[in-house]
Amino acid sequence: MIDYQDLMARVEAARKAGPLEVKITDISHDVVTQIRAGVDQGHIDRIRYTITSGGAVRDPIELVRDGKRNYIWDGWHRKEAHAGAGCAYIDAYVLVGTHEEAIALACGANTDTSRSLPRSDDEEKNAIKTFRRLFTDDEWAKLPVSAVAEFCGLGRERVREIIDSTPILRKPQDTKLSVTRTRGDKTTTYEMQRPTRTPAPAALKGMGGAEQIAAMNAGNEAAILRSFVSDMRSWLPRLTILGPRAADIVTAIQHAISLAQRSAPTA
Repeated sequence: MIDYQDLMARVEAARKAGPLEVKITDISHDVVTQIRAGVDQGHIDRIRYTITSGGAVRDPIELVRDGKRNYIWDGWHRKEAHAGAGCAYIDAYVLVGTHEEAIALACGANTDTSRSLPRSDDEEKNAIKTFRRLFTDDEWAKLPVSAVAEFCGLGRERVREIIDSTPILRKPQDTKLSVTRTRGDKTTTYEMQRPTRTPAPAALKGMGGAEQIAAMNAGNEAAILRSFVSDMRSWLPRLTILGPRAADIVTAIQHAISLAQRSAPTA
């Protein structure tokens, strides 16, 4: 387990030591440390304009160097803006550490909204999902919510809300259901998977249960297909951070959207 206080003390020491000039081509393009759901091209353009106009970018980016690679844990947009402006080097605070420490730090990046773009709900969820990858199932089960909140820069209630609503984040003990049956003098306890609730399509949210059933029974294909298209489109920008590996997935989703749109009944 990474010690949060020790790690942040080392980050502060790297900042006090001052920025170093790092060659942009020496920075690893490791998408695991990119918590954003996608790239904000407008933000990159604004930073690039500042650079090309002779202005100064306020904050150096932050890297973890493990002896082989330089991992960005804060400053992806600034790095892209410098590269787009034709810069060969960029100022960076450099912490000597591990890839795992870079991931842990990235999960808590961009929490200061006065100095960075606010994180969206999906990006807060992605921070916890990424942090989860650092642990085995047993370790995650024992990890207190306070530790997740500390590393991910979120309140404890927000962390609980995200974990409870995201099946892959639930603690193992939260997904198990014990059922005890007694027959005569014999008592048997069974362990089974707790059933998960399937949310209603977005188009049917806000309706009562009876209204949802009536809408679906009435053949409300258009509303359901619109919900499907909306959900699938929301995934496309998030997949861009995976690079070429996501090409087949993106193509499949675009094909599914196209089929759904052609199948939707006209009003």
